[in-house]
Amino acid sequence: MDVANGNEQFRKLLTQAGMTHGAFARAVNQVAAEHGEVLRTNKSSVTHWLKGVRPNPRTIVYIAEVLSRRLGRRVHLLDMGYAVEESDDLNHLPDDPVAALATLGRADVDRRTILSSAVYSLGALLLPLTYKQAIAERAEHASQGRTIGWSEVDAVRDVTAAFNRADEKMGGGFGRTAVVEYLSTDVTAYCHAQSSASVRKDILSEAAQLAYLSGWKAHDLKKEGLAQRYYLYSYQLAKDSGDDGQAAYAMRILAHQAYDMGHVTNCSALAEAAVGRAKGKVDKHTEAIFELTLAKANAMQGDRHRTIQTIARAEALMAQARSDEERPTWAGMHSANASQFHNHVAKALVDLGDYTGAEEHFTQTLRYHLDPTTKPRVYALTSAWLAEAQCNRGHVERACHTWANALDLMNGIQSSRTKETVTTMRQMLSPFHKRGVTEVRSVLERSASIDASSSAL
Repeated sequence: MDVANGNEQFRKLLTQAGMTHGAFARAVNQVAAEHGEVLRTNKSSVTHWLKGVRPNPRTIVYIAEVLSRRLGRRVHLLDMGYAVEESDDLNHLPDDPVAALATLGRADVDRRTILSSAVYSLGALLLPLTYKQAIAERAEHASQGRTIGWSEVDAVRDVTAAFNRADEKMGGGFGRTAVVEYLSTDVTAYCHAQSSASVRKDILSEAAQLAYLSGWKAHDLKKEGLAQRYYLYSYQLAKDSGDDGQAAYAMRILAHQAYDMGHVTNCSALAEAAVGRAKGKVDKHTEAIFELTLAKANAMQGDRHRTIQTIARAEALMAQARSDEERPTWAGMHSANASQFHNHVAKALVDLGDYTGAEEHFTQTLRYHLDPTTKPRVYALTSAWLAEAQCNRGHVERACHTWANALDLMNGIQSSRTKETVTTMRQMLSPFHKRGVTEVRSVLERSASIDASSSAL
């Protein structure tokens, strides 16, 4: 709790962290920036906290994350001297991933204050590297209640596929509440029902896939802390189902999220672990996608040699794959094999500064492997990334044409990631706008419609 004469618990933790007030304030601002929030915390703010002034709820969880990263252990809100209702703290969710998903999903749908704790946590990324299953205890708990069979499994599979198609067309904001509601009520109830061993395995796998989709939708809205929680539960459910390939796929998306947020070390550790765990457990097409996640991690570190080597391994796997090779449904939720392949290669090349190669692979993705009518969001995003590569090559007019194509597809899509590419476009084109380039003025004027269509995000 807060102390009238100062917060001694926070003072002790800050001392252990060995950070000056100014450095700590900057670290808090950095964590906030990861979540799209601009804070102007300074050393005076830290002094006020030490004196017992309570920060706002979001700032408190940013403070906890800074201390957790610095100290290498999970720092809870109570550890810092801040009273919090246990039911409103994500660190107090049940150990059972099914029960935890039910609690998290209910709070998500109800928009309860528990979500103020949904900050992206580097410490939480240790879970997929150290997770231990407790199947026996959970199976005993699950034996209570209704009985389910293959009809319930098929229903969840069909509903998830429908939700995924809608997500591809309309973006993460469309139907997100409905997805989470279905996951946290019907699907978690199925997971805690009586069933045969084979049915239980499949219902846990389907629940993992729906948790993955819930995380993906949160990520598309830049709710990264919430997305991370859903991804972690997707991993746990996949492990509990006995599908090591699916569990590795959840590790892979956690690596991608770390990549997107600039956490190099964490991205590499998860990507390497995912590749190791997937080998021999998935088809060649899917194994290639795992390798490309590692390629992006290598590129993020500026390691050109290892990046090119890893891309070559992925290319070899794609060449070895049979055309009739069956791909698991959880691996094909978002894009076809070839579109994923070229997209990931392009992003790795961007990190290496090879904009010519990146332009070639982004173009391949759009020209041959993506349908803008069924997947307008990813088509728009890929077009925007292609335009960025073209602009970096100095081909501004060509980039404006590509950006215009992307903007045509963005209207009506509820996605913060598409809005983010528009912000990047404006920043990149700002110097040319000042020079009065006609194509630049035209595409910037057209981008105003995206602000209107995204106002609800």
